[in-house]
Amino acid sequence: MRIWQSGISYVCLGLLIAGAGCAPRAGERPLPALVAEPAADSTLVGCDRADETIVLSSSAHRDPSCTYARGIEIPASDVVLDCRGARIEDATGAASRGILVAAPISTALANVTVRNCVVAGFLNNVRVAREGFKTLAEGAEYENAFADVVVENSHLYASRGSGIFVDGYVTGVTLRDLDIAFSGSKYLLVWRM
Repeated sequence: MRIWQSGISYVCLGLLIAGAGCAPRAGERPLPALVAEPAADSTLVGCDRADETIVLSSSAHRDPSCTYARGIEIPASDVVLDCRGARIEDATGAASRGILVAAPISTALANVTVRNCVVAGFLNNVRVAREGFKTLAEGAEYENAFADVVVENSHLYASRGSGIFVDGYVTGVTLRDLDIAFSGSKYLLVWRM
């Protein structure tokens, strides 16, 4: 059985993938290229921390040879998370967020970038949240607003809910060059009151 005009068979394709290391899940594609290099002040989050939930208050990058089993939280401004192609996956099927960019409603958040990540299996693979947004007073919804939050060049697979969930009254979010597939919810969800 041929899958391309070039004559590569499923068997040959399987051998090619097996020879390369680990096979991607059905429908997944490897990142075609990485965007940018880690900043000079970026800290490596090594494989020794693959089973921890990481809270970032400064820029960090991941070891691409690792699969990280816990999520990442970014509660601070001026942070770049560069996964460098590393996978973040909830194999337990119990975790709620793979990457969480969040701050309380009383705190502005700006200049946060998430890039080059492969995230799979969480309820929301990426969530941008204003904690307590449902309690905002009318007319004060955009005080302490978010600005310049970028999620780019990432693949988000097999979420149990949304590939990306953006809370109500979140502003300034740019989504660029994303591959979202096999999500439990079919659409990008944006909460509206």
